[in-house]
Amino acid sequence: MPEGQYLLGRMLRRGEGTPADKNEAARWLLRSAEQGYAPAQYMVGYDYLTAGRQAPAALWLTRAAEQGEPNAQTCLGVMCLQGDGVAHDPARGIALLSKAAGQGIASAQHNPGVTFAEGNGIVPDPEQALAWYRKAAAQGYAPSEFELGMCYRTGNGLPTDLARGHALIRAAAEKGYAEAQFSLGAILLEGEGPLAADPDASERWVRKAAARGHPEACRIVGLMA
Repeated sequence: MPEGQYLLGRMLRRGEGTPADKNEAARWLLRSAEQGYAPAQYMVGYDYLTAGRQAPAALWLTRAAEQGEPNAQTCLGVMCLQGDGVAHDPARGIALLSKAAGQGIASAQHNPGVTFAEGNGIVPDPEQALAWYRKAAAQGYAPSEFELGMCYRTGNGLPTDLARGHALIRAAAEKGYAEAQFSLGAILLEGEGPLAADPDASERWVRKAAARGHPEACRIVGLMA
């Protein structure tokens, strides 16, 4: 049965109840995928994608997405938005992400927000961007919390509300989102509105961002040494 093959592949992949064996896991997942089991098709496609093999990734992700697998819809949607291994097709990308978003996938809700904000292949639509950011932020998705927080902070498409903006940026920073950590560190250096300056806290947040590879934070920490 394909479901049992998928479960065995996942257990071997994660080392759950059995020693981890990625090669054997891949064999069982492929068996399941070839029988049309969507979660296995997604995992096979995702493995190809992370290995830089976009063509077979797109094939398997498409098969899973057509069955309504939300993670596959998310991956394939992003590929369409970026033109990564498939034709650059923002309309198809947003359609796929919208389907995944309807199943509660927060990253799928965030990506259309970025596309509408930046106008990547479509006419920019700040209101649509904010609507998508709100949906993902409501689930605690850090990148959307940060983007929404910056909109409140700068008054971009929303009434300026520094306290609300700072709270959202901090929430994203506490989840380990490097861009939010760096921005919070920058704000705390001199303070802003209701948020008082705190140089020690500023340095801590910048160092946290640097530890996660944020380029500007790494440069600043390098200068501190």
